[in-house]
Amino acid sequence: MKRILIVEDDTGIAQLIQLELEESGYETLWADTFQQADDILESQTINLMVVDFKLSADANARDWIRSRKSKKLLLPPFIISTGQGDERIAVEMMKMGARDYLLKDSMLISRLTNIIKRVLKEIEQDEKIALSKRVLQENEIRYRMLFEKNPEPMFITDSETFRFLEVNDAAVRHYGYSKQEFLSMTFMDIRPKEDIELMHKNIAHFLKKKLTKAYVRHLKKNGELMHVELTLVLINWNDKKATHVLVNDITGKVKTQEKLQNNRFLLRKILDESTFFIQAQSGIINFNKITDTMVEISGARVAAFQRFGNEFKEYNIKGFSGLGDFAINSSRILGFNLRDKAWESNLSLVESIQKGDFIHIEKLHEIENKLLSKTIVSIVSDAFNVSSVSLVPVKYQEVLLGVFTLIFDQNYPESKLINPEVIEIFAKQVSQYIIRVQTDRALLRKQQEYQNLFELNPQAMMIFDSESLRCLDVNVAALNLYGYSKDEFLQLSIMDLRSAEEIPALIDSYKEFRSDLPTKTTTVHQTKTNERYQVELSASIIEFKNRKARHVLVNKYTKLEE
Repeated sequence: MKRILIVEDDTGIAQLIQLELEESGYETLWADTFQQADDILESQTINLMVVDFKLSADANARDWIRSRKSKKLLLPPFIISTGQGDERIAVEMMKMGARDYLLKDSMLISRLTNIIKRVLKEIEQDEKIALSKRVLQENEIRYRMLFEKNPEPMFITDSETFRFLEVNDAAVRHYGYSKQEFLSMTFMDIRPKEDIELMHKNIAHFLKKKLTKAYVRHLKKNGELMHVELTLVLINWNDKKATHVLVNDITGKVKTQEKLQNNRFLLRKILDESTFFIQAQSGIINFNKITDTMVEISGARVAAFQRFGNEFKEYNIKGFSGLGDFAINSSRILGFNLRDKAWESNLSLVESIQKGDFIHIEKLHEIENKLLSKTIVSIVSDAFNVSSVSLVPVKYQEVLLGVFTLIFDQNYPESKLINPEVIEIFAKQVSQYIIRVQTDRALLRKQQEYQNLFELNPQAMMIFDSESLRCLDVNVAALNLYGYSKDEFLQLSIMDLRSAEEIPALIDSYKEFRSDLPTKTTTVHQTKTNERYQVELSASIIEFKNRKARHVLVNKYTKLEE
């Protein structure tokens, strides 16, 4: 059960919030001073805090948050509540890490539960991203482990019959079918009947690509309709052409989008759209959508997003909005695809962007051949009566990822950016989105590296438990050498491979086998058909599926005559 700390000095409001949250299934604690909140945080595990910005007899939440950060004290995720109705306070607290803010008006209680649910879901998403990064560092973990224990639903389907070949526990929980039921079904059984024709039209497209995204509708066992984002990867599964399907349920987001009406606050709009970028896409970055949004929130006539590479020595213009279909038609207009071309960076300007926040430039021509080519500057100048430029850095943990170049015309009402706090928050959301995409792609590469280095290696390899000596994994080359199927091999221990006369020597070396030191040995192994081979083995210690194990490599083998 999630535990929520309420920091509020108004007893009536605090009790109303407690009642509402406890009726929704949450455990609550209440503190009416920041000191009392500190005491609770020292002794209790808190999942989320709802913090009043100003307590009558205490410092404000801004000072309290800064104090805990400066002392490096635990600071759970928090939502700010305020009765002052000042969005500047909300923006400031969002920059300090607040997940959302609540206005203490007549709608407080009616909005509370939905905001709490959304924020807790976002926290869960953050935890999933952190989990993916940890998994990425453990490249010894094989593909099946990632599949079975992944918190997101996953399927393996036959690419020809669409029958389910395997499903993970998350899929069983999410869809409501048992594993046995799933394995008797096809992919069409979880699609609405009216979507089947569209599915067949897209199958050929899916099979031609190694990685494909799809946004479709699925049905749970109870008939509930879901909107899902699918990531499909063609794989070989038990000598069959198959498709690995990762499911991201975006039903909540889709429903939210369908209900969106004229948002009254620009901050809310930016948070919603940033959430869409992060949750609804993770394979192909839609930079033009991002720059479209930046045009809308900044009031710029033109917005470009430059992505740096090659140690900041060059950049690519990934997104460009404000000149109609200029980016799409750039090959015809410029003679090259705008988004594919690499340009040489001006390192002095890049250094200024890296060090600063926003940079205001009086004339567009000052960035000519620095962030935009002379040709593009001329096209923009001819199209609009441009005035100034603002540069908005996009950083992740102080590392510069790119920059928004915002070009304004003479009708822009201010000499500096309108809503700079909101623009900064949006830039931060974009940086998190880029890092998530990089993490997803790196994870896929690590899976392929594991397959290439172990499963497809031409040298025979095996992994044995250091304690029980039982085989935990084996590659194709070892199966071919010893003549066992994989299921048979995984039932063996290392003793089953030794000839009878070699067993005493193995028992004598058991302590050495369990040590952390690499070893080399020459011994005699026998195959399933009792053929005998003199083998030269190298063994090293690894961690496999949270077990201490030995990776054994057959360096050489020579068949012995009877």
